[in-house]
Amino acid sequence: MALLPFALVHVVEHVALTRWYGKPSSLQRLLRPRSDSSRADLTTVLLVRGVLVRFSFVTAPFTLPGLALLALAGLNKILGWPGLLHGLMPQSLVVATVVWLVAVDFTHYAAHVAMHRVPALWHVHKLHHAATDMNISTGSRLSFGEQAWYGLTGLIVMRIILGLPSPDVVVAVMFIRTCLDLLQHSDLPWDYGWLGYLVVSPRYHRLHHSADRRDGDANYADLFPCWDYVFDTVADRYRSRRATADDCGLGLFDQDEGAAINRAWLTAPLHASFLDRASLAAAGRWVAGARAMASRRFSRAPAPLAPTPRTADHRIHRETGPLP
Repeated sequence: MALLPFALVHVVEHVALTRWYGKPSSLQRLLRPRSDSSRADLTTVLLVRGVLVRFSFVTAPFTLPGLALLALAGLNKILGWPGLLHGLMPQSLVVATVVWLVAVDFTHYAAHVAMHRVPALWHVHKLHHAATDMNISTGSRLSFGEQAWYGLTGLIVMRIILGLPSPDVVVAVMFIRTCLDLLQHSDLPWDYGWLGYLVVSPRYHRLHHSADRRDGDANYADLFPCWDYVFDTVADRYRSRRATADDCGLGLFDQDEGAAINRAWLTAPLHASFLDRASLAAAGRWVAGARAMASRRFSRAPAPLAPTPRTADHRIHRETGPLP
């Protein structure tokens, strides 16, 4: 079931891009990657979608969000929280699917905004934004830390607050979300017309990946753009001209940093984990600094105490006899 939307969207995008727009499709870019960015996409899609999606508990301990996720999941298992609002959830499949789509999407929006505004979380999100080519697989270009962060926020909302829905609702929500998320990362120049105010389009999300600082801090929504319109996080250039997204450059504002991340395409999913070379180096510097500080503190000879009046009187009494 998980591969069905992945295959469906790839076929639709391949036909549209190659026959209508004369551009290479995501399939062509993945099968014949010509850039480090596309190679990083290929590495992450093979690991994230192919293998580790079923073994996320193996990678979670290597990231800070993952450790938090494991701790909260263990606590939830011990306490057996049924979900604070579980009894209020609708029983109708259609209504429950809509409610869950809205709830999950708002959670994703809030988690996404946090990754852009909290430095520690932005570190785990950089891999996704280092992409300089828009491929369908860019949606799967997630570090282990980012996967764990979304898992943590999802656990809080879907288990602790709402309670798990029925399996049918889970399948419907995952199918819809996966199809739309994959399509929005394609290179299709679509904005969906008036429907683009209701559903995130490829153009809408492409501008979120812009390397132009004028487009920063905008277009965070995953499925429903209403969150961006409500919280005023829609890119100004998108409001004035949607086709602006077709010509914008992609990647991090710091192009050198983005190039360095893409050059390490073979180990891309390890970015910002405890196994990442840069993170290990930073941790090593932190440990060395802490050890140096502790060494200076404990090796310093304690300063002699200034004699108190009582101590001075005692010394005088011992050396010269009692005071008159």
